[in-house]
Amino acid sequence: MADIGKDNLGSDLELPPLPGGLSAKQEEKKGFFGSFFGKKASGKEQPKELPPETFAPLEEMPSEKPPEKKKSEFTCSICNAEFKNAKALKLHTKQAHPGGIKYCLILKTGDKIKDFDDLVHYIKYMDDDTFAYHTSKTNEFADWVENALENRELAAKLRTAKTKVDAIRVLYGKDVRNEEEMRKSEEEAKAQKAVEEEIDLRPVEDYEKYMPKEELLPRKAEEKPKGLFGIFRKSAEKKKVPEPANQEKVSEQTEMEKQLQESMRIVGPLPPGKEEPFPKEKAELETLNEELEEKSQEISESVQELLKNRSYVKARSKELSEKLREIVAGQKKIEKSRKMLEDKLKSLQRMQADIKDRERRIADSRKELAEQERIIALRKKEIENFKINSNDLNELKKELPKLRKEYSETARKLEKTDAKLQKINEQYEKKGPGLEKAKQEIREREIAVAQKEAELESRKAQLMDIQYRLLEEKNRLEEERFELYVKHELKKEMPAEPPSTSVNVPGFIKQESPITHPEFDSALREASALAEAGRIEEASSIACQLEMENSNPRISEQEKRERAYRIMELKTDIRLASVKRRA
Repeated sequence: MADIGKDNLGSDLELPPLPGGLSAKQEEKKGFFGSFFGKKASGKEQPKELPPETFAPLEEMPSEKPPEKKKSEFTCSICNAEFKNAKALKLHTKQAHPGGIKYCLILKTGDKIKDFDDLVHYIKYMDDDTFAYHTSKTNEFADWVENALENRELAAKLRTAKTKVDAIRVLYGKDVRNEEEMRKSEEEAKAQKAVEEEIDLRPVEDYEKYMPKEELLPRKAEEKPKGLFGIFRKSAEKKKVPEPANQEKVSEQTEMEKQLQESMRIVGPLPPGKEEPFPKEKAELETLNEELEEKSQEISESVQELLKNRSYVKARSKELSEKLREIVAGQKKIEKSRKMLEDKLKSLQRMQADIKDRERRIADSRKELAEQERIIALRKKEIENFKINSNDLNELKKELPKLRKEYSETARKLEKTDAKLQKINEQYEKKGPGLEKAKQEIREREIAVAQKEAELESRKAQLMDIQYRLLEEKNRLEEERFELYVKHELKKEMPAEPPSTSVNVPGFIKQESPITHPEFDSALREASALAEAGRIEEASSIACQLEMENSNPRISEQEKRERAYRIMELKTDIRLASVKRRA
């Protein structure tokens, strides 16, 4: 039992290095732990302050991701093909990708994949939710590789990848591992590691159920397991370690016990009634044996606890190494994201400068448009203030004969069209629905006639406007004439008869029955002659009488329109004659 204390069972525990050293309380526990197991049977105590233990560095877990391939200097950024020189790369780009990349793939995060390098980078650093989003219904990455990069073989392999790790393996040129191969490789790695460490791997539940409840809670990195020190505190409170003097007594008593047994073996059993030799020493020996048995049992329990805690520490160190590796990967990802954000910030700054330049150019364009609008407004005012002069009247007068001819031709065409329509209606009533084609032609002709009538109505409106202006001029001339007459009479200072306003109206106008065409033509000729002779009032009176006569209900509508146009021409002639006379 004395050899157990010499082994120093806690020295082979590999604990992870603690940042900042140990606290005062931990140093005290560490000293107690060393003092308990450091005492030898010879009676010499080991020093309480032990040198700091050197902990083995954490072993790096093998990464599941394949190592990145070293790219050649001349690699196509679209299909990731490698070439020996720049000339071969340029020829490949011109032949295989004449239009460049066909389209880019927009991810859920808003990033764009434009070439093979972007595809590898974004799949490597995206989370599982984003990967599942793009591969749940259809594998969008495989579709993009097939359509944009035109690599059907790689697209077919990429469709077999169910996880992000498998997709990265495919992109690095490796085969996808199935679940059975992954399970076997994990078991082999686990067994190899167990052989190297020479420890019995147990599941976490096997030793966690023996530990106190507070030990199941998560611990900080700088805290040691409390179960190691609780064991030794209890044993120290229960029994103290025997001093070296007591250990020497124990060794002497064992020698005495051996001698006693030898003597008893030789002499044989004592006769009855005789006392046993050395009763006091024998009682002390039995007491020491009991204490040694208790101590050996306590030490065996401590060893079992140490082994359990060692397995726990190994598991915790493995978890910590995995977390450390995850933190390093996260830091790399954050650094990559930071660089991407810096590039985006620079592009946004460039876009902001471009926007300011565009805003400046837009402001200049708005100033130019405002100046042009001002010029256009001035020109509109000039056009609105424009008045019709005598040249415009002469041009309108020249157009009147042409309009009259067009009107007469249109009237004749209308008469012919009416006659044809009557005949067609009669034929249609006889023949029935077999004349749909002729009916369509009639509709087209009616539309043409309506368009012609609309043109004539517009010209009529123009002539009526001219007539209105002529009447205004007539009223103004009459007022001037009356003023001249008043002045002339005032100069004479003698009464004079007012000028006769009676007008010789042809007798045929006074008839109640409508006048005929010859009578209407003769009245027009007479009024025109009076206007040319300067007898404006008589000509105007005849024109008014003819206009009143034209409202007779016995006259047909077509004849009324013809007479109205001729009366309008007469009024125009009278207006021109009055203008010439005034000039």
